[in-house]
Amino acid sequence: MKKAIALLLSLMIFTACCFGVSATETEKDRLLAADDYLLLDALYRAQGVASDGEYLFFGSNEFVFQCSDILKTTFAGDAVNINPNAIPFEAKLDGCFHVGGIDYYDGKIYAAIEDSGYYNPYIAVFDAESLALLSYKRLPIAVTADGQPIEEKDDVNFENGDIRMHMDGVPWVAVDHERGVFYTAEWSEAERLNVFSLDTFEFVGFVELTNMDGENVTLHRCQGADVYGNVLYASCDIGAEQPFFAVDLDTGVMTHLFDRNLGDEAEAEGMCVVTTKDGVRFVSQYYAGIKVVVCTYDVSDLVNPAEEAKEPVQFNFAEKIIAFFKTVFFGLVNMLSVTLNKAA
Repeated sequence: MKKAIALLLSLMIFTACCFGVSATETEKDRLLAADDYLLLDALYRAQGVASDGEYLFFGSNEFVFQCSDILKTTFAGDAVNINPNAIPFEAKLDGCFHVGGIDYYDGKIYAAIEDSGYYNPYIAVFDAESLALLSYKRLPIAVTADGQPIEEKDDVNFENGDIRMHMDGVPWVAVDHERGVFYTAEWSEAERLNVFSLDTFEFVGFVELTNMDGENVTLHRCQGADVYGNVLYASCDIGAEQPFFAVDLDTGVMTHLFDRNLGDEAEAEGMCVVTTKDGVRFVSQYYAGIKVVVCTYDVSDLVNPAEEAKEPVQFNFAEKIIAFFKTVFFGLVNMLSVTLNKAA
């Protein structure tokens, strides 16, 4: 068993070195920082990212046997807390294994959760301090022409005017606290944003997507989004460019912001918008093999400040050591619990 683990780790490191994308290949004019993470650190940061201005939060893909995490860190990458088994039990029974795009609002983390068949979309809410699960709800995969939710794929009838909503998954969630709603969209060629009440999680409407000329457009391969001011900003894994887009939430007009140019080997993941004393930043990550790179971009010329800047939390040396062992400990606990559950 030890030899197998050692071989696996060696292979993972070799893969990262051979196929990892260099930070110098990203958008040079805006890139302020690119922090590399390997092995468990990469797995813990492999999907969504959110921030409260003081800390960063990450979601992950399946670790093993439907275990995905929510991780809380400083901006320097030091682990503060982790929920190594974030998928609600009911969602696991529906085959869910994936924590995708996440968002922060009012002391809570909102997480999009989906299954491999993309027919069981969930939104789960976690306490941002303890990362404990607070609530969750399964979302409809479609609605009727008059807005009634449809939860089972066999009940969808497009000839009757049914409108698809999550038949291609729910890869992200973005909270709009000014309007009291959150947004989702399908991963592939989404023609609209789906709008849900932040209080009840009930469906309330759509935001149809258009370009500046009023023509219908689609949001494609979006991996994460964040509402900042009156705009939804989106990170998309399209080609080697991996662009950012902006959607005006009053009009639905979608515009292209800039490309990251990460290369074909990279997979762009989530994003969040952060106000700093030096301007507005996009924080996003990309995934290559088992290597995850968390990038910070200067978007001060593109995004008007909508929030007061907070001071990021920094750890001293002793706190960094504790954070390191906390990550290792929870990783071991995660693997042990999975092994015991499988044995049972």
